[in-house]
Amino acid sequence: MQVILVRQKCFSVFGWLIRIITGSMYSHAAIMTSEGVVYDSSVKKCGVSKQGLLSDAFGKREIMMFYVDCIDDDVDKYIRETIGMKYDYKGVFGWFFNAQDKKSFYCYEWVHNLLVYTSHVEKSRDRTDANDLIKILSNSSYVGPANKWVG
Repeated sequence: MQVILVRQKCFSVFGWLIRIITGSMYSHAAIMTSEGVVYDSSVKKCGVSKQGLLSDAFGKREIMMFYVDCIDDDVDKYIRETIGMKYDYKGVFGWFFNAQDKKSFYCYEWVHNLLVYTSHVEKSRDRTDANDLIKILSNSSYVGPANKWVG
């Protein structure tokens, strides 16, 4: 599995707010399964969903990828359990108001909880952002445009 952090090339108010709030250059997180399929929790799709292939999902946007060694069945089970869950707007705004909904996920929260589920992190956090994921994963396997990645 690969954890993907995405940097928006075009201006997006929501992406800009996330970068400002979290102090990160990355405004989105997703995962790519060993089959090359991308999943995430996004505002655009209103929650956890399948995005398709990497180049289709993120095009020319700059990404940072981290390889995570885990059992495919665990990843697949987590995806099945969370697919279709709503986007956690309260969690995003929880950075200010400490409000979260345990039945919905914002992108960083969804990826972080997958790392907990696959035993790469000990426990879930109330607030997670791109900087936290970078610290947890530490060694990136690729940095550059999504459409230039060769797996």
